[in-house]
Amino acid sequence: MTSQSQGIHQLLQAEKRAKDKLDEAKKRKGKRSKQAKEEATAEIEQYRMQKEKEFRFKQSKIIAISEEKRMVANMVRLVQSTRRIML
Repeated sequence: MTSQSQGIHQLLQAEKRAKDKLDEAKKRKGKRSKQAKEEATAEIEQYRMQKEKEFRFKQSKIIAISEEKRMVANMVRLVQSTRRIML
C-alpha cells in the first residue's frame, strides 16, 4: 500500500472507532434514561400509595366522628323524649 492509501485506511478506521464509541454512548444513555424513568415511576407510585393510605385514615376518622356525633344527637333526642314523658 502506498502511504496515501494507508493514511486513508487509518482515517476510515478512526471514523469507525469514533462511530462505535458514539453508538455505545447512546446505548448507555438510553439505559440510564430508562432506569431513571423506572425509578421515578416506582417512587411516584410509592408516594401515591402513601398519600392514599393517609387519605383513607383521615376519611375513616371523619366517618367515625360523624357517626359519634349522630349517636350523641340520637341520645340527646332520646333523653329529651324521656324527660317529656316523665314530666
